[in-house]
Amino acid sequence: MKDSGVQPNVDEYNKLIQSVCLKALDWETTEKLLEEMKDNGLHLNGITRGLIKAMRELKEEKIETENVVAEA
Repeated sequence: MKDSGVQPNVDEYNKLIQSVCLKALDWETTEKLLEEMKDNGLHLNGITRGLIKAMRELKEEKIETENVVAEA
């Protein structure tokens, strides 16, 4: 979008972040998008912020579980 000269709005970021969370399970990318939004003076809604947080916690829990299994 940016390459085409289009500035994304809050709704477009919101949809993109939800898609990345739900399809790719990639909270790191969503946090980068969130920072980009802040830099552009845009604010993400609470529901999508909660989704990012939940994805991060699930990923961290998975890593912890894998570490426990590897130690056993």
